[in-house]
Amino acid sequence: MGRAPSPAAALLLLLLLRAERLRGAELTFELPDSARQCFHEEVEQGVRLSLDYQVITGGHYDVDCYMEDPLGNIIYRETKKQYDSFTYRTEVKGVYQFCFSNEFSTFSHKTVYFDFQVGDEPPILPDMGNKVTALTQCSSCKARGKCTSDSERAALSCDCGSLLTSWMVTVLRNRFRSGQLPATSYEVHCRQFAFKIGSEMESACVTIHEALKTVIDSQTHYRLREAQDRARAEDLNSRVSYWSIGETIALFVVSFSQVLLLKSFFTEKRPAHRAVHS
Repeated sequence: MGRAPSPAAALLLLLLLRAERLRGAELTFELPDSARQCFHEEVEQGVRLSLDYQVITGGHYDVDCYMEDPLGNIIYRETKKQYDSFTYRTEVKGVYQFCFSNEFSTFSHKTVYFDFQVGDEPPILPDMGNKVTALTQCSSCKARGKCTSDSERAALSCDCGSLLTSWMVTVLRNRFRSGQLPATSYEVHCRQFAFKIGSEMESACVTIHEALKTVIDSQTHYRLREAQDRARAEDLNSRVSYWSIGETIALFVVSFSQVLLLKSFFTEKRPAHRAVHS
């Protein structure tokens, strides 16, 4: 028997397959004071770029950001932004550069998070872009001049039905008794019902997929907010601790000074006596 692939190898293969259509990078890095950090990516013409960034810690939680195309033209520039998003469709092929600058700060370094994506999002299924589904078969039929309505499509038994619709037709054909309805009426009703159920199921799958993408974006946003709030809380806690230590030291110094002062009030000073010699 052959050796089963490890989970790590399977995960790597999945990432490589997805990288054919969509490339991206997600990174959190430290940006020192009076410094600038740039990133480069070679992109083809007509490809979609998207950049999301947010300052997590440091100073007033702001940073300068700009992006240049291969010709040196500035296609995006913002100054002292805490967070922002940018989307662009490339017009020329070449190396695109985006930079984060903290040159306006002289003593505080920043922690910056960014998510850079290149390319359009792949379809839900690997071959969904080329396969006709219940969501696209109507337009495909009309383009070929075969069907103009759901009933006509069912009656003519168009060959552009999706795999799900064909499966539903088979199930219904096996469960219904063919003697109850005429053959033509049976086939029409069967295909109409199967097409309706298939369209609703595929529409629900697409809706769930879009909702899950929204959930992922929301989770990323809340994780960044949580990291930012935690950094603020830790900084506030350290300041309160130092202030408390300073107040404690000042309290001891004042208390000791007051004790010495009060003690001096009750100390009897004896006059010095000189011996008189006759």
